Amino acid sequence: MAERIGIGMIGCGSIRQIHADGLAKLVEEGEIRAGVAADPAEGACQAANRNCAFEYLTTDPAVVIADPEVRAVLVCGPTSTHESAVLASIAAGKAVMCEKPLAPTFAAVRTLVESVVASGVVAQVGFHSRFNPIFATLNSLVTGSELGARLGYVLREDQFWPTGAVVSGHSSWRSDPAQSGGGALL
Repeated sequence: MAERIGIGMIGCGSIRQIHADGLAKLVEEGEIRAGVAADPAEGACQAANRNCAFEYLTTDPAVVIADPEVRAVLVCGPTSTHESAVLASIAAGKAVMCEKPLAPTFAAVRTLVESVVASGVVAQVGFHSRFNPIFATLNSLVTGSELGARLGYVLREDQFWPTGAVVSGHSSWRSDPAQSGGGALL
């Protein structure tokens, strides 16, 4: 049997449910080991651990990157934390999967892309809807002629929703442009 890849997760906020659940399925299949999860927020790691039994939990993201058993890092924290986590991960030679948006500013996105390319490390930006059949159908309708000529588009951006001020239990970092930047479109 091939060696199971050790995965570490930085950031255990709301998207952690989806990622931790996916990691748990890969653990069950014998593909990976869920090494360590890190989040500075009290209780966040324990919440992720309910979806996937990590080997250990920490409040320090640097511990995830420094762990010699972790070969790939899943970056899921607030957008403002992505740059430092990705740069530290590639400096350590770890593969990276970073949630969208990659960074709060386009300049930071360019820096990250250039750094990843120069490093030669395997990296990916997460976008779980990329292959969703609904989006494929919408793309086909927009690019095809079935509905006639395109006359206009409406783009709705919900990156700043939900927030703790509206939905109890949600964090509000998305409402702070310093942390969220340009949102998912960036």
